[in-house]
Amino acid sequence: MDTEGWKCEDINGKPLKRDDLAGHLTMVSQYRGTICDIKDKNYLDRRIHGNESVEYIEGKKSLDNLHEAIIEMMCALDPRDFEVLVETVFVNCGWNRLGRAGKTEEAIDLLLSRLSSNGTEEIVAVQVKSNTKQEEYQKYIDKLVGYENSFFVYHTGKVNQIKNSPVKLINANKLAPMVVRAGVVDWLLNRVK
Repeated sequence: MDTEGWKCEDINGKPLKRDDLAGHLTMVSQYRGTICDIKDKNYLDRRIHGNESVEYIEGKKSLDNLHEAIIEMMCALDPRDFEVLVETVFVNCGWNRLGRAGKTEEAIDLLLSRLSSNGTEEIVAVQVKSNTKQEEYQKYIDKLVGYENSFFVYHTGKVNQIKNSPVKLINANKLAPMVVRAGVVDWLLNRVK
């Protein structure tokens, strides 16, 4: 028998966050009495035991398939269209472009800004490469003096994050979910039609 009392995690130690739970379960917390009825006990049992619903499993599988298809479509883009895709993803995620794409500076394809949570302007530099290698990533790091944060985005090649580098890598696997969240899947589909 568990003697630790109430927990905010499932049996595997994974946090059970209120925002991730169904409304029919969280609404019971509004009841201030000592006894309440849980309408979907199977849902509660499944979440406590760390099990996933059939709907979740099927949805996750579909999303994984979509990400794989996005990666294949990104690889089919020419370098200019890939740069436009990356720019659109960043802009749709709240960044504002400074200057023309691909024409900012020698080592910078995109210069972007947004207001940070403390009200200051955050500026990042982005280098976009369709096909690249570790040496190009290192050259980019060496040229980026004065930018606290920057990104090196690519879809093909073998590149490893350099420890303590302010330049964050975004490969095809990281970019695919960003394409979905930014709402540019239709744009990508039309480009490779």
